Amino acid sequence: MKGVARTFEQTVTPEGGVIGNAAALSGTLTVSGECLTLDGVPLLMPSHSSAWDGTTLSIGAYRFRLGDAVELAGGMVPLASMREAGRDDVLDRCGDIEPIGVTGFDAPR
Repeated sequence: MKGVARTFEQTVTPEGGVIGNAAALSGTLTVSGECLTLDGVPLLMPSHSSAWDGTTLSIGAYRFRLGDAVELAGGMVPLASMREAGRDDVLDRCGDIEPIGVTGFDAPR
């Protein structure tokens, strides 16, 4: 929506800090193999504030199902950073596609 500012829920770390939001990303929640994706691009969700059960993504009190249109905040995580962080498990599941590091979402109204 042109000219309309969106307020995204921010992710709070276990230590109480806030992860700043980045780009606004919108698309459809999908799965590719074992990988949760936004229109085929892998998602890295904060493990302390989200859960995925194979059909539903839970972020706090909010629920998103496969096929739902979602708006997220975050940015691309370079593959080299994933390897340096020892996240080969993600690369094994999702392949060599730079994932989106999710830092927030647009809460449903």
